[in-house]
Amino acid sequence: MTGIIIYLLCFSCFCAGAAVWVLERRERRYRLGNYRGDGLLTAAGIFIFTYLGNFAVFFTWGAGRGLWLDLAILALLGAFIWGKERSYREEVEELRREQLSEAAALEAALIKDPANTARRERLAELYESLGDLEKALLHAEEAARMDPIQKNLWKVKTLKQELEERKS
Repeated sequence: MTGIIIYLLCFSCFCAGAAVWVLERRERRYRLGNYRGDGLLTAAGIFIFTYLGNFAVFFTWGAGRGLWLDLAILALLGAFIWGKERSYREEVEELRREQLSEAAALEAALIKDPANTARRERLAELYESLGDLEKALLHAEEAARMDPIQKNLWKVKTLKQELEERKS
């Protein structure tokens, strides 16, 4: 009996932890911002559901059916993780398309007004977030040349450091 309860607690903790882990990946791996809901509340709900569900099945229908329930829960958890990862990747791709579109519009606007420092600063930010540090540095240096404020000078310095780190 004690072994079953310990198993149920461990299994429920695993399921809750896995769900929170995938929700936190939105920020950590994909840098899309924080999860919009409360991770602790989500974990508590999953823990309670898996624990009570397993408890009821194990003690009314036996361990054999309880293990089948656990396999079903793991399959649902796997589907949840797969679905979330897929949606995160889609969000990243959509964000990337938006950033590329904005960069193209800013590049076109710079042809008409090449002395616009704000556009160059924004282009430096966009290219940095897109991973094109060379273009980001080019626009940051131009912005710093036109408007040598601390923000622009700092951006040039950090981009140069990032490029050096990437090369080594």
